[in-house]
Amino acid sequence: MARLAKRGCKVIGTTHKAQSPAATGLSAYENTSTGIVSPKRETTLMARFAMKGAAVHRLADGGFIVAQWGLTRHCADFAALVGFARQMGVL
Repeated sequence: MARLAKRGCKVIGTTHKAQSPAATGLSAYENTSTGIVSPKRETTLMARFAMKGAAVHRLADGGFIVAQWGLTRHCADFAALVGFARQMGVL
């Protein structure tokens, strides 16, 4: 950085090692709150169902409806949705 200052370049900003997520020794998953990770997992699983041709709809009570070829399946919670995804070969 001293060489940049000598050449007349302006240093806009730097990231110190203490500010870097890697410096904490935690991965991004460990450093992210569970409130953010859970919707991401749901969205990813819903996208995987979509790639298999099935639509997943979130219900107001926390459950899910999976629809494919005019057939539907109710999953009471996310764990049940994961289990059904394994049965369908989504996971």
